[in-house]
Amino acid sequence: MQLVNMSISAFINFFGLNFPCLIEDVDGDLGYEHTLVPFVGCSEDDFTEFNGITKVLAHLQPKITGNTLVLVKQQVQEDDGKLLFLYSFPIMDGGEFGAFPDTINPEAVYKFSSGNPDSGYFYDMLFVLQKDIKYEVLYHSEVLSKITKITLHWDSSREFVSVSHSVIM
Repeated sequence: MQLVNMSISAFINFFGLNFPCLIEDVDGDLGYEHTLVPFVGCSEDDFTEFNGITKVLAHLQPKITGNTLVLVKQQVQEDDGKLLFLYSFPIMDGGEFGAFPDTINPEAVYKFSSGNPDSGYFYDMLFVLQKDIKYEVLYHSEVLSKITKITLHWDSSREFVSVSHSVIM
């Protein structure tokens, strides 16, 4: 699986996938929190940098060890028809994600909170997608006060992931 980072605030470095978060407490003081999803088995040859953005070239497999998610370099570095797709959603107080019963859910979903008071807070979600399958995920948009549907589709012929939003109700 290759990793595609379409997150607003998460970034990749040689240690792993990083989710920074500034937290404002009730007194108005700011605190910094950081979540790291480490890369296991990668070397410096597995990374490239383009316009100051680090990208991982290696194929990765998500594994949970204890309570920790890690991204392990696959032994065989070839396309397995799956994609790790990281995407940001506006955060919702008490909000939930879901799907209609007749739609296909991503194979796996990992959820993180990130952001800061200036740019806003987000849920960063790491989806495991398969080629040429259209996925639909529902969430409540606080901005629109509506149930919103996001459609994810990895088009293998164009090697492109399309993301589209629509309001349900």
